[in-house]
Amino acid sequence: MNLKRWIAAFVFLATFPMSVFAQPTSNEGYKFYSLTVSSGDDPISSGITGIVQFTNKQNRLIEVAVQQEQAWVTYGQKFSKKSVNGLVGASVGHFQGAPWAGPILILSVPVGKIAGQQIMARTMQWPGFFAWEPRDWKNDGMQNPERLFVGILGNVGLDIGPIGLTYSKLNFLDEPWNTLPGISYTKAIQRDFSVTGSATWNSNQKKWLLYAGLTWKPER
Repeated sequence: MNLKRWIAAFVFLATFPMSVFAQPTSNEGYKFYSLTVSSGDDPISSGITGIVQFTNKQNRLIEVAVQQEQAWVTYGQKFSKKSVNGLVGASVGHFQGAPWAGPILILSVPVGKIAGQQIMARTMQWPGFFAWEPRDWKNDGMQNPERLFVGILGNVGLDIGPIGLTYSKLNFLDEPWNTLPGISYTKAIQRDFSVTGSATWNSNQKKWLLYAGLTWKPER
């Protein structure tokens, strides 16, 4: 996909949820929440990535993500129960021409402080079920022995102030389980802008995945 098509696809997917869900005369209307533009690789990103989020007064969230070879839309409900914050929802998307869908669950909870820095424990569980194999796996000359074309990403993490420690496990189609430990650092450069860098070790490929992203989250 060339750059013009990538930009056009991102603009379309970013504005589509607003045109569908926005209701100016109702408190159900969605408003812009954040925009992240990144480059590099992590367990779910590859190359240039754009992710835009919208929320409404009922704490429902719409996320639209676009990359060169994949895109997805997530719709979910944010919630807080005592000290636990989370998101439960569903995603649909495509990867290399193969459509997929699956649920998503994200949880986080504060567990204390160290040297004045808040410590947050978190987890994400995100399975996806493909209609057929993506292009590279379909044309690799190998027969997939699995009855279902499934990709499963799960992780646990610990955030200590701006530092994030993550341990992920990825099972993608017929590939062996991949262990992906990583570290990240987030720095606020203005009140509504932050930059994040991360390094993740890909155990299957024996190499580091390097990522850098810029997030704009206007004050509400």
